Amino acid sequence: MCVCVPFLGDIVGRLNWVYSLGTFEDMADVAKEKVMAKMNISIDEEVREELFRLVPPRRRSQVINEALRKELLHRKREQTTKRLQELRKKSATLSSQEIIAAVKQDRSSTAR
Repeated sequence: MCVCVPFLGDIVGRLNWVYSLGTFEDMADVAKEKVMAKMNISIDEEVREELFRLVPPRRRSQVINEALRKELLHRKREQTTKRLQELRKKSATLSSQEIIAAVKQDRSSTAR
């Protein structure tokens, strides 16, 4: 884990910042809460311009992260749907009469 020191103009500010971190255990607890990773990615120039125009500088990572989460969730759901459709094709299908007969038989066996 890399702890980046924010720019502080004087040594007192830096010492106060280090003191505010507390013990190494405190720093470990903070690290467990939210781990961020840096990545280099390429995006279209038009998307970049719109991102810079619409989203303030300190919110861009959050907006990209949320958009990526939504896209990944969408892809997971698509994969799961495809898998379920494949499993349905392999399973036996029942006619309406067979389903009704099975339900009636189940209800009569549990009613006793």
